[in-house]
Amino acid sequence: MTRITTGCPRCGRIELEIDDITLVLSPYEGTAWYLFDCLTCVHRVVKPAPTSVAAALTSVEVRSWTVPAEVLERERPGERPPLGVDDLLDVLLWLRTGPEIDPGTPFRRPSPGGAGNRPARPNAA
Repeated sequence: MTRITTGCPRCGRIELEIDDITLVLSPYEGTAWYLFDCLTCVHRVVKPAPTSVAAALTSVEVRSWTVPAEVLERERPGERPPLGVDDLLDVLLWLRTGPEIDPGTPFRRPSPGGAGNRPARPNAA
């Protein structure tokens, strides 16, 4: 049985079995890391995996997980400017007047006395 020696920030050097480690690969960012639960202090440890470490862990067939591309599509905090005063005023104006709906769209507001607003009368003839 193969044993892997790594380090825990709290306990120091520890030995783990192959089943105790998970390798996470992010091919779109070109990074990798591995994680394990330390058996001594019972904390989850996440460590970066440079190319050589990722290759070594892959060669001993450690359980691996690939980050899906959809995860990387999220906007990061610094990518969009924060909401400004003009944005807030636009929202308040929109809430006060209601959205402008194109009459050609099928999603029109029903008229107050229209058939869509009347309760169903199952006994009506």
